[in-house]
Formats: sequence, C-alpha cells, structure tokens
Amino acid sequence: MKKVENQVEYKATIKKIYQYDFPDADGGVMVYEVSSDELPLSTFFIVSLDDTSTELAWGVGDTPQAALRAAEEEWNTLYHDTPMQEKNPFLHVIKQLYS
Repeated sequence: MKKVENQVEYKATIKKIYQYDFPDADGGVMVYEVSSDELPLSTFFIVSLDDTSTELAWGVGDTPQAALRAAEEEWNTLYHDTPMQEKNPFLHVIKQLYS
C-alpha cells in the first residue's frame, strides 16, 4: 500500500437511520448511513454496538441489511464456540427488522 502524499480532506454526511435499544440491558445496535457528494464512493452503511461505555463499528455494507449481516458474522467469528455466540445482538436486530 502506498502512502498518499498531499492528502485531501473530504466531507461526508453520517445519519443514524436505525437504533435498537436492548430491552433488558444497557446499550443497543445502531445503523448509520454514510454518504458524500465529494467522494467517488457510493452510499454505505455502518453497524455499531453501543454498550454505554463505548460504541464500536462491527459491520459495513452497501445496504443496512448487508451491514447487519457483516456485523453478525464478525460476532460469530469472534465468539465462535463460546456462550456469547448465542447472544449475538446483530442477529436479534436482523430478526426484528426482517422477519
């Protein structure tokens, strides 16, 4: 990878388009839409997990559903064969939104 010399700054708009708050715990899952008229990138979506102390990005996709699926897969990879795999918050949101 080559370092870019004379870096140019671009502006993007980030909108929260969906928020699912956990009913039995603090925090939730957020879906953000990222768009820019200045960049040659198409609009994309980021899914994050907020545990009230931090909010971390877990998935990116060209649709909200694709970003949620990417986050679900990342959770399953990280927590494979552990009790946490059963508690996948992204799978729960997918079921809520797309069932």
